[in-house]
Amino acid sequence: MKTGKLAFFIFFIVNLAVALSCYFYPVTRDEFYYLDGYFNPFIEYYNSYFHINPRLGQFFTNVVSRVPVLEVMFGLLVFNGFFAAIYLNLFQRFPNFRSSSDVCRYLISAAFFIFLINYFGEMFFYTPFSGNYTFTHIFYLFFVFLYTEYYVFKQDDFLKRIPPVLLVLFGIMTGMFNEHVPPVLLLMSFLAAGYYTFSNRKLPHTKLIVFPVSIFIGYLILFFAPANRIKEKSVGRFTFDIVFQDYLLNFSKILKHYFYYNQELMITVVLSAVLFIILRKKMHLDKRFFLSIAIYFSFASITLFIVAISPLLGTRLLFFSTSLIILSLLMFFKELQIPVRWQKLFFGGSFVFLLVYFCISVFATFNARENYENVTSEILEKKRTGDDVKLKNSFNYFTPFLGNQNRRFFLENGMEYIDRDPSTDTSVELKVKHHYQLKSLMTE
Repeated sequence: MKTGKLAFFIFFIVNLAVALSCYFYPVTRDEFYYLDGYFNPFIEYYNSYFHINPRLGQFFTNVVSRVPVLEVMFGLLVFNGFFAAIYLNLFQRFPNFRSSSDVCRYLISAAFFIFLINYFGEMFFYTPFSGNYTFTHIFYLFFVFLYTEYYVFKQDDFLKRIPPVLLVLFGIMTGMFNEHVPPVLLLMSFLAAGYYTFSNRKLPHTKLIVFPVSIFIGYLILFFAPANRIKEKSVGRFTFDIVFQDYLLNFSKILKHYFYYNQELMITVVLSAVLFIILRKKMHLDKRFFLSIAIYFSFASITLFIVAISPLLGTRLLFFSTSLIILSLLMFFKELQIPVRWQKLFFGGSFVFLLVYFCISVFATFNARENYENVTSEILEKKRTGDDVKLKNSFNYFTPFLGNQNRRFFLENGMEYIDRDPSTDTSVELKVKHHYQLKSLMTE
């Protein structure tokens, strides 16, 4: 089979596997909330804004998380939208999915990204994270593209085609998506606009002023949401209540997260740096390459410094920085002059990796869904004899032979969801008891 036809075939198989993985992905942690019937998403988000989670991504999460078909459609949208945004930053244009060469590049970028990130599944299959984080990063990466297109590549073709009203809407949405990334977008916009104005004695493109202002408006709407005050009280810390020792401790935790969850990424960064030192004179890199890499690392590093303020850390908060680090590596490898025979080998290796990864993904998520169905079936069966349910088996979503590789597909194994003490309830137990109208729930 020729490379072009093979690329289209792999693209189809990957999308099919993403759809199946989203469909089979078991109910995990916060998703137990969605076991109850469908509510008006606008009223539900109104309640979230004032009491629970004011991020705009929560609205999209609420919309899709109760309907399997919507989960699958949203999963495909997030997967292809995210990697199209990566491609856009790499090649300064969206991929043409009718072109076999574009599909090849697209798949290689996806394979490289998935290989280097050890928690892909939770970011793309688990709707509370895909809705609140991965989906929002499509907008962030789009902003990074507009930023580099104008300030690095001195182009505004793409910017000109965006209607001002749409840009304002995108900006407000981008500002409302997250507490950590929009401040970085605003800071980098301010610095670039200031330098541009000082150097050229004129303001940058009007739309590159309107977009950040819109982001700022959206961020204010998010920042002053009543739910944030409730969240601050629950964790015992306020937004600007920063203790220097706690900040340093959080930053050290961030570094540990990278070395624990992204060992392949750290090794690749070091090897790429060594390779760059060896080949720098042969690569003939221009200033735009170095400036792009500097901008990506600036976005990534400043975001990490802001994330360290957060009282609650997690891999999802590092996803933007991690994505930009991987984007920098892709940019570097794109500039390498690789012989044709090695390119074909690289294509083949990427295709094989994607096939293996997503075949395992479908298998693992299917097994996890079966485990979920078995546990819930046992609950229903034992409820017939009373409202006090004692389970023989609890949730366990991990596939034994995958070992630590289960984290590439699942947020957690679920074994802690239901404990052996009927007098205390985990958050998941409370939701399960409410849904099935139980008095008590425990495992043997």
